[in-house]
Amino acid sequence: MDDSLEFDLVKDYISGYDRTKTAIALTKFRETGFELGNLLAEHRIIVEKSSLNTILMLTTYSLSYNEIDRTVRVLSSVIKEFHKVDKKELIPDPFQHLETKPVIEPHTARRVAQTIGRVVPLKEAIGKIAAEHIEIYPPGVPVILEGFRITKNNVRYLLKVKDMGGHISARDPSLETIYVL
Repeated sequence: MDDSLEFDLVKDYISGYDRTKTAIALTKFRETGFELGNLLAEHRIIVEKSSLNTILMLTTYSLSYNEIDRTVRVLSSVIKEFHKVDKKELIPDPFQHLETKPVIEPHTARRVAQTIGRVVPLKEAIGKIAAEHIEIYPPGVPVILEGFRITKNNVRYLLKVKDMGGHISARDPSLETIYVL
């Protein structure tokens, strides 16, 4: 299919574009964006953001055409080694059973945590009220928030992303423990 024809099919849904950024989706591959980002770093190519299924690359004015060509060559050779899959394993939706309202308002949970907060093993935290927020970075969206009940799906999601090479932003990035009320 001609590139201009593909663009014509989606142009009504695009408000604009940024020629300095390139997003690459890896949903058809077994490997993750975290793995691709690490492989590119071994070749001294820095990725702006890596996630489970994507990488985002940033082209700045300081890059020479030679560096851009080298990046494309390395990226092509690395991706050729990736394993295509019919359907990538989906990780559990951490928001599937998320309550729409916190059990305790987040600002109250933070204050109360100073007196009754405690650290427990992550798997023992299921059903308890979170006294910290935990997010996957990037993109930086919290999976667990202060004042909300911790669900089994939250824990499964965090552990799966960690196993896949994701970066966890939490008091304990190893996910051995979590701070609860």
